[in-house]
Amino acid sequence: MSQNILLLTATINSRKGIPALSRLDPDQRRADYARAFRFYLGLLGRPLDKIVLVENSASDLTDLERLAREAGAADRVELISFFGQDFPPEYGRAYSEFRTIDHATERSETLRGGDRIIWKMTGRYLVRNLPRIIAKRPETFDLYCNMRNYPSRWADMYLLAWTGVGYEGVLKGLAPRLRQDAGAGSPEEEFWRVIDEAGRHYKIVPRFRQIPYIDGIRGFDNKNYMEESGRWKFMARRIALYVAPWLWI
Repeated sequence: MSQNILLLTATINSRKGIPALSRLDPDQRRADYARAFRFYLGLLGRPLDKIVLVENSASDLTDLERLAREAGAADRVELISFFGQDFPPEYGRAYSEFRTIDHATERSETLRGGDRIIWKMTGRYLVRNLPRIIAKRPETFDLYCNMRNYPSRWADMYLLAWTGVGYEGVLKGLAPRLRQDAGAGSPEEEFWRVIDEAGRHYKIVPRFRQIPYIDGIRGFDNKNYMEESGRWKFMARRIALYVAPWLWI
């Protein structure tokens, strides 16, 4: 049986000038990551096997190490901190995150080899129903993701799952294509095109079988996903999944 490895990406001290990023206070961001990390520690063994958190502003992770020890999970957690922001800020968050994913995959023994599925999550967000999402996953895939066709062709980036084949064939080295200064629209729109092209050669499952219930403060407007409008969107997408599965919203 495949191991389920959670990969959390983090930037505690984010640079000014990143497009569409207003949550910049490092203390707020650290608190966001600690809250989410504590939640995911509670999922170890049900259904997560291990957690890797990779932080790309070379910030101290002592507080997260302490949380792992207190949860009795130090042997199932790998924390990586490095400086990975040596690029113009206008390249954007997607560029930064996918470089961070590459760094983590190169360095982490937890992420490499074997029969494992990597569940990548933006580290400040809690997906409250992640156990159900994992339980309902397809039996086989190279990349499991959530694509939308309305109101635009868009591929969500906050939660992705992949195998070694999916990473090597679709995601590795992808960061330059997702630069926000490249003039090709949003990174999520370009990511949609990447996945669409990859579907000719790899097993892509383009829609989640469960709609993620996200709890966390969005970086671009400092509002919680589950404020009133977010709850309505969640319910609408959940209903559409069952009554109109062809409507990718």
